[in-house]
Amino acid sequence: MEEAPGSFEKLSDERKGESSAAIRKRVTNARELQTERFKDFEKAHYNAQMNESISRTAKLSLTSEGLVKKVKKMIKEGLIELY
Repeated sequence: MEEAPGSFEKLSDERKGESSAAIRKRVTNARELQTERFKDFEKAHYNAQMNESISRTAKLSLTSEGLVKKVKKMIKEGLIELY
């Protein structure tokens, strides 16, 4: 029988994972940070909702803009892939 590398070690590890209370606290803190970050935006409350708002808050330099265009072209031409 073949075993995936490291799987036995992971299964036999006696350390406890993060508690639900700790995870809840982390998530609550992250939500509070996001609320503060987006307090001046009417339509955006999360990063995924920023769309056109991003251009006024995170302006790219001309060099960076050129790099983004070059990478997009390379992706379109199949020269690189993003995972």
